[in-house]
Amino acid sequence: MSYDPDYTVKWLTHKFILGADYIPSITDNFKLAVGPYGGYSRLKVKINDITGYSDKDSKNGWLIGTKIGGIYSFDKNNELEFGFKADKTNYGKMEFDSEEFNADNVKEINYGLYLGYNYKF
Repeated sequence: MSYDPDYTVKWLTHKFILGADYIPSITDNFKLAVGPYGGYSRLKVKINDITGYSDKDSKNGWLIGTKIGGIYSFDKNNELEFGFKADKTNYGKMEFDSEEFNADNVKEINYGLYLGYNYKF
């Protein structure tokens, strides 16, 4: 048995983030990277149902997060950064024309692994 919902929900977020890292050396080539970050997030939600109803709402929220990871230096210019990040954003109440879709406290929680390459000039 499959479930086909009577509506679709699409959302889009834009985030502007600023953070600071504490990077103590563990060995000559390896450093620990921990730090908080925060910022502003904009959420846009659009709902369509099978009856033709369509509505949208957008909200702003403050993002707060943290990360922990490591930085491995290959030489004085090239580094590989990796770790775990987690953040949370609270957007508050979203209101649509149809009471069925209203939400009192919309939150977004993100977490996961990251991998990056740093080149120092």
